[in-house]
Amino acid sequence: MFHRLVKDIHYGQNLIADQLVVNMHRWLSNPNSLLFNPSIKNALNILMKKLCLLLVAEMQKLGAKIIFCSFKKIILSTERHSLPLAKSFINSLLISINKKPIFASLQLGIIHFSVILLWIDSSNYAYVYASDEEKKNGRVEAKFGLANKITGEIKNKFIIMIAGFIGMLWNKKKGFNEEELKDRELISEYSIKILKEEIIDSLFRLTTKLVVLRPKLEEMAKENASLDIPLEFINCACRVLSVNPALEDLVDNLRSQLLLIIQKDGTISKSQNNLIWIPPSPIILENIFCPKCLQNSDLDVNNNDDTLFVCSYCRNEYPLSLIEEMLIERTSKMQASFALQDWKCVSCKKIGANFLIPYCECSNKFEYTIKQEKFMNNLDMVKRVAIKHKLENLEYVVNHVKQCFMNNRKIR
Repeated sequence: MFHRLVKDIHYGQNLIADQLVVNMHRWLSNPNSLLFNPSIKNALNILMKKLCLLLVAEMQKLGAKIIFCSFKKIILSTERHSLPLAKSFINSLLISINKKPIFASLQLGIIHFSVILLWIDSSNYAYVYASDEEKKNGRVEAKFGLANKITGEIKNKFIIMIAGFIGMLWNKKKGFNEEELKDRELISEYSIKILKEEIIDSLFRLTTKLVVLRPKLEEMAKENASLDIPLEFINCACRVLSVNPALEDLVDNLRSQLLLIIQKDGTISKSQNNLIWIPPSPIILENIFCPKCLQNSDLDVNNNDDTLFVCSYCRNEYPLSLIEEMLIERTSKMQASFALQDWKCVSCKKIGANFLIPYCECSNKFEYTIKQEKFMNNLDMVKRVAIKHKLENLEYVVNHVKQCFMNNRKIR
């Protein structure tokens, strides 16, 4: 069927066949589609991953340094120090890739260039635009999903501080000549200088202010009693600043001093999980179709900075009712998975074949494959999304599931 559609596009210029091919992945991946088959979906995902790996290998062979790769986008470093050279490199890279028959089905294009990039993951990054347009050139964009727990004015100051850091670094680099731009030690020295002279004082002032406001902040964070906002602020700031290897030692020392201010032990041990920054868990809704640009994309509703859910391609707003319906379905599946899960032996990890037998053949007890704490944490994450975006039906469903779970534990 696929080959006949491609043939019809090539010879007959059939627009309907073209739309079917473009949306083929959507039909094969959507469980509500008549074309959906789990084995076909798994085979398709394996082929897509292999193609991505081949594409990454080809780009690295041509001189690009890959920073991030997914099915939707690739972020790479050209290792060039001027915009014209970077554009020439990317254009020659795309021409070389398009000549390869294996990549003929891919549609590759340039989104934008950046002169400085601070990258942790797809939900936490900041960069300085590099553009021929004066309005865009030098503009700083920042998104930090890791700071979602730090709400309001504190989060804004955190983002402004990080944006100011890379903005000052960019202003200094503008005055460098070609040889100085290639000198990594010189750039590292100036990064340390900015951190010492501009950022450290701001961090100490904000941390001291947060300690004073801690009772008020705890009152605001009633839905998450274990959340310590001053500690979370320190973890986020130090995690972002330590991305630069040249700043690691200085940031570690700074972190120890900040922890002393909020009355936490400055030394990090394995038992002190709350002192170690843990990436926020994502809640990804896959293959959401946009009726405006006719593209389907994945949406992380937990690490979403915006108050609205928008398409990653055209920024069109998704209906809240659609997101709420998908999250309710996700909650229902989580509940079913937890209720119908297997038991496994704590020692030999063998799956229990008979639920009436309390012990394994090796005389050890069985345990759940899905931990109760993990299940409750997942429900709490969904509930926080419901509260943030005022999804009343979703909040009611989550509360009902949690109440049923707690009642079941009391009966046992």
